[in-house]
Amino acid sequence: MREEFIVNLSPHFVYNALNSAITLCRNCNKEAVDFLLAFSECLHYASMAKGTTKTLIQDEINFIKAYLLIESVRFSNRLTVHYDIDENINYLIDTYSIYSIIADILSKDLHQSDGKLGLFISIKKQYEKVIISVKSNDTHYVKLI
Repeated sequence: MREEFIVNLSPHFVYNALNSAITLCRNCNKEAVDFLLAFSECLHYASMAKGTTKTLIQDEINFIKAYLLIESVRFSNRLTVHYDIDENINYLIDTYSIYSIIADILSKDLHQSDGKLGLFISIKKQYEKVIISVKSNDTHYVKLI
């Protein structure tokens, strides 16, 4: 019975359980609530993106912000993130395309150094294109879509 529950544990159930925990924690530490909200956002994005190849850039941005909040807690004071994002971009992109850039940079730069890592994420619309720029202390990645 236990294994059946674990196998059938739906992301929707986990998402709802997290939101219930967030409601219970409203009077708790703000960082704990923010962390739970970010984790909930990551689960929501993963369940919505399952089986899809395209997503709205704004949904990916919300996921990235939540993911990086979790990573900044994980790595304590070693990771700082700065955003320069046009919030009104309405564009379809490949699912997890921005995430894959950021995850690659984190695995190369943060995991291999003992120092701090500054991550600068810029997403701007120029004419009919979107320019995604992700910079760290050691890496700079630009993608035009």
